[in-house]
Amino acid sequence: MPQVIPVDDAQVATLDECVDALRATGFEPRDDESLTHAAGQLRRLGNDRDFLGDLLVEELAARHREFERPDNYGPQCIVLSAPGAGFFLRANMWPAAEDNMLKASGGTSFSFGLPHDHNFSFLTLGYFGPGYWSDYYTFDHEAVAG
Repeated sequence: MPQVIPVDDAQVATLDECVDALRATGFEPRDDESLTHAAGQLRRLGNDRDFLGDLLVEELAARHREFERPDNYGPQCIVLSAPGAGFFLRANMWPAAEDNMLKASGGTSFSFGLPHDHNFSFLTLGYFGPGYWSDYYTFDHEAVAG
């Protein structure tokens, strides 16, 4: 289930510094110390208010990445680091409910309103915009057919 991990840290880290710090220790979400460390590194990356916009402009100009993008991610997902040490970083861009794109195409392509689960643990950081919300449920995995 989700939990809020408050991190009060004004230091700024580049994407490379964040990835290096996480690779040095790995990421084990069931270990409180590892989780707190990763949350701190993600906060420092989030404190760099230019990195994501700069990266997107750079990517559009270069039109390639040094590593393969997983096929199961949609266009709203930008892979920031290759998998390694049990983690990888990605940025997801979700339209707000009032955005024309969402009104025109509907929420299905963004999995809005579609129950789903993840087979991995993750940390999130609100970088820009109003953020998102989810409803969380538990269920018996063994009882699910399909």
